[in-house]
Amino acid sequence: MIEEFYIQSSFSEEAKLHVRIKSSGLSFNNPTILLHGRNLPPQYSYDFELSGKSAADVLSQNDITCIMPTCLGFGKSTKLSENRYEDWYRDIKDVISFLETTRGINKFNIVGWSSSSVPALMIASRMPEKINSVIIYGITKHYFVQGHVLEQKPFFFYNPDQLFFRRQKDIPADRKDEI
Repeated sequence: MIEEFYIQSSFSEEAKLHVRIKSSGLSFNNPTILLHGRNLPPQYSYDFELSGKSAADVLSQNDITCIMPTCLGFGKSTKLSENRYEDWYRDIKDVISFLETTRGINKFNIVGWSSSSVPALMIASRMPEKINSVIIYGITKHYFVQGHVLEQKPFFFYNPDQLFFRRQKDIPADRKDEI
């Protein structure tokens, strides 16, 4: 089952957050908030089909309710010129509040990927009563100056040509144009 919502953001009256939910049915078992990274909103990360299924499809078929919010400034949510970790934290709190009110859910799992790892950890540390478990992966390295993020760098650096080669190296030559 797929549901999509635009919910009110506490950022401003005009700001709306897009939330997509995939579940195996009418129950909200194992509610898991899947946070997107800085470059790809959920429809291109967790809910992008490969070989006919997305990661959210596989998770929901295994009785995990996938809650995929798009933070302000990304994807289908209201656009912003800037988005900081505190903004992501606020957006996630708004989604949690919406789901508590509309669905009666009061405990979540949370997955942070890349830049959303920090807001996932912020939620877990500031709202521990709401979080069952936290999974983070692909976290970026941060340099702090007087408590502010000065610079973010990934733990690894890649050459785009090498990445393109890696993605294509196993495709049969006669199918490269098609794929």
